[in-house]
Amino acid sequence: MKVVHIINEIGSGGASRTVIDLHLGLRKSGVESFLLTRWAYGPLQGETVPYSEFYPCEEQGRMMAEAYSILVQIKQPPVSNVFFCLDLFGCDLSGHPLIQGADILHLHCQAGFLSSASIAKLGKLKKPFLWTVHDMHPLTGGCHYLGGCERFAETCGSCPQLQKEPLNFTAQNLNALASAVAVAKPVFVAPSQKMLQVVRKSRVSKQSRSHCISNGVNCDIFRPLEKAACRAQLNLEKDARYILFTSRDLLDQNKGPAAALAILEVLRQYPVTAKAVASGEIRLLCCGGNSGYFNPRGWHVDRFDYISADKMHLIYNSADVLLFTSREEAFGNVVPEAMACGIPVIAHRVGGTVEILGGSELLSNCLFNVGESDAAVAFLIRLLQNKLFYQQLSTQCVERIRQSFSLEKQADSYQELYLNLLAEGSPSNIGTQEVPSFVLPIHEGSRQALLVAVEEMESKLERKRATMERLKDLVHKPHEMGA
Repeated sequence: MKVVHIINEIGSGGASRTVIDLHLGLRKSGVESFLLTRWAYGPLQGETVPYSEFYPCEEQGRMMAEAYSILVQIKQPPVSNVFFCLDLFGCDLSGHPLIQGADILHLHCQAGFLSSASIAKLGKLKKPFLWTVHDMHPLTGGCHYLGGCERFAETCGSCPQLQKEPLNFTAQNLNALASAVAVAKPVFVAPSQKMLQVVRKSRVSKQSRSHCISNGVNCDIFRPLEKAACRAQLNLEKDARYILFTSRDLLDQNKGPAAALAILEVLRQYPVTAKAVASGEIRLLCCGGNSGYFNPRGWHVDRFDYISADKMHLIYNSADVLLFTSREEAFGNVVPEAMACGIPVIAHRVGGTVEILGGSELLSNCLFNVGESDAAVAFLIRLLQNKLFYQQLSTQCVERIRQSFSLEKQADSYQELYLNLLAEGSPSNIGTQEVPSFVLPIHEGSRQALLVAVEEMESKLERKRATMERLKDLVHKPHEMGA
């Protein structure tokens, strides 16, 4: 059985690590697993699609860069500051040798790699087709996280995450994606029951078959290690008690930095822990991009802007507890990874955390609702002060992950689904429908609208430059300023 995993990048982020682990787990069990990606970096490389195949002409590459630049400018940070992706261009992988020779096509993250038309063409190959959703982007008109919005269920448009929206393109994106899925008929897989509910609600996927297969943890790597040795490798304080806050980007509002700061502030002022926080006996360990901008008042902080995936087990084993405050997650990989290392977790009830920490009454006490800072602090203090309670929870964390969320269990579940799909064969009506003709014309209009927006921004930038030049003249001619 030959499985080809399609993902936009290999090298960083939770989705990438999940796909790599699944790929290695499948190979370990005897499956011919391959990775096909737009770009790859790090120790594990995949088959990379050349840039020229993705952007066949310089004009398309320029327009895509402009479109993404505009979206960064028009996002509304209070709602979300995560990336927002357009369905403008995509690579046609249907003729790629790996795709042609595959028994199973397994799509993961398509943003910036495949368009709706690309997905429809893959479906028309009449091969069993899976699509694992690692965030909400495959189910929406462009956003990666919902931010409380429910429009994806029927139609997007007038997106609350955007300040302006040329040609209502989120609605157009959702239409195009839903039409592509109707042609390709992929089987959707969600990593948590919470995410499965979103899959079954979205206009894109509500008519499709869907399953839940939890992400797995490589327990050969993520396992309890001697804390002092790990801290020595990272030059951390030997005897301090560390609270870990980690994310690919610590300024990503979806990861809940504001909630984490609120909890840390309550802990700093709490009479029982105030002295220990002030002296550095209780410290914060920050790991992720922009860690230098995460500055809780009155805390001693040790920071790592970037730690490679093969070193994250050292970070977990150096910590005493993980603080997980995400507002939305498809799963939340850092939670089971930390638990596999014997590190207790204090987590929001989002994504897969309810399932991961639902194995016992003791573990379920680690969960709290968004905004419940006092409850989180009370449990955190109990962990830091009661060694017996800490050890009991640590032991249950390791047992829970090894029994229910191992990489082997995930690989076996996917392998069973692959075999079932191969036995069923492809739906007879795949390939009988044409890719909807409206996909490209609508996106041609979206491109034109985006180019107009580019011109507006360039005009504003030119005016700002002129103002700066006048200010420079005043600085160099102080007599004109009344000096």
